[in-house]
Amino acid sequence: MGIDHEPAARKLYGKLLPSYTMAQTGLFVNLKYPHLGCSPDGIVTLPKGESTHLSVERIYFDESFWLECVRKLNDFYVKFLLPEFFTQSLIRSLNNY
Repeated sequence: MGIDHEPAARKLYGKLLPSYTMAQTGLFVNLKYPHLGCSPDGIVTLPKGESTHLSVERIYFDESFWLECVRKLNDFYVKFLLPEFFTQSLIRSLNNY
């Protein structure tokens, strides 16, 4: 699915950084270890001539996962943190008398 969005992502990247140039690439094989290789989503050439790879990733927002995390965090707060706050506050108050 990410491959479908690569052209649009490269185009947006080019608009955001117009002084950089981008090119699509194929497979790069390591000369020392020819059994190792990589295929970046592109090569970016920086204004001073240095090159680096471009990796396009798609990030998904999982609302049900997030809501479950919020529920657990709230539960933790109510069951463990709040009682600790009140207990420490009560102890400090009693020590002041």
